[in-house]
Amino acid sequence: MSASGHSPSRRRMNLYSTILLIFLKLGFGHCAATLYQPPVVAAVVGSSVNLSCILQLNEVKVTRVNPYWLIPATKDKAKEYLYPRSKNTSIKSWLIYPKFQNDLSLTIDDVEHSYTDTYVCETSLLIGTENSKSTGTGTYLLVYDEFDTFTNRSDVICKAKVRSPENVDLSWEFQGQEYNNITSSVIPAPHNTSWVISILSNWAQMCHIKEKVSAICRLRYKQQNLVECSVELLCPDELNAYLNHSDIICKAKVRSPENVGLSWEFQGQEYNNITSSVIPAPNNTSWVISVLSNWSQMCETKHTTSVICWLQYKQKNMVERGVELPCPGDLEASRPHPTLLYTLFLSNTLFILLCIIIVFFWVKKKKRNRRVRIVAPYAKFSSISRTNHNV
Repeated sequence: MSASGHSPSRRRMNLYSTILLIFLKLGFGHCAATLYQPPVVAAVVGSSVNLSCILQLNEVKVTRVNPYWLIPATKDKAKEYLYPRSKNTSIKSWLIYPKFQNDLSLTIDDVEHSYTDTYVCETSLLIGTENSKSTGTGTYLLVYDEFDTFTNRSDVICKAKVRSPENVDLSWEFQGQEYNNITSSVIPAPHNTSWVISILSNWAQMCHIKEKVSAICRLRYKQQNLVECSVELLCPDELNAYLNHSDIICKAKVRSPENVGLSWEFQGQEYNNITSSVIPAPNNTSWVISVLSNWSQMCETKHTTSVICWLQYKQKNMVERGVELPCPGDLEASRPHPTLLYTLFLSNTLFILLCIIIVFFWVKKKKRNRRVRIVAPYAKFSSISRTNHNV
């Protein structure tokens, strides 16, 4: 079932009535008369709901049937009769009886949150000359509103607004597998109502069928499924994002590229106007590719940042991939000041001159030392020659 529609309560009640009538014809029950009611029924605000009540007559002849519908008394309020209508009720309701003698079902129009309660069907019978009374087990009417399922980044969120959240929760079904252990949270809402919220986190990691699938959320009362809504999701075969020179490339392999696209998120800003290209791939798949060009010109900060590529289906974000980037920031602001450039040039020039001077004096000193080593032996030889001559 889509997120925009819910199971019609009237159709559900007709199903209950049919099943109960089958049981009646089979002859179940040992009392003179028995009333059968479904344990719980759900209805959306503003709709009409049928509360089924089937009278089983166990092979007795009834001369008179008087049906009653009531809301039992509690600590906070007195017993309230809907049929016959009492003065203290504001609920708009009507009875199908006496068109069908064994069908005592009650229809309530323009359902409101305040109608959430237990409704009991009763009847007084005249069997021959004896009076008899029968009471049903009661039907709990759960009134809900704004039941919806939607994606939020890598999560799927389901929420429903109810009057009384006690015994109410949400369950999930994804790719044929049920997830009943996901906790539902309750958040107060205006007008004495509450939000019941459940989150299916990191659903992409649960994908084992790489195609378009549905995540189904069910509204439950005492672990009994009542209504459901769903959201379409896309499980890709492959999704990658990487840096290629001055561009960032994002590509996804999918079975069907229809209604599939890629969008970008960079430094808190979304870029949904970048066109995605579709290229055929093997095994009846396609590559959906998007290129974020000249990303460095979009930088607003000077530190390492992330760019996120979103796989979209019907313009809704499904799965993401991120790339870490060394963002240089504003190029004009990052240029060095001219004075700084001049200072750096001058200091480098002086350093080079200093190095040249040091090398010059070092070479000169080395040459002088070499000249002394050449002269000394000659002087020694001259002195020896003079000594021999004197001798």
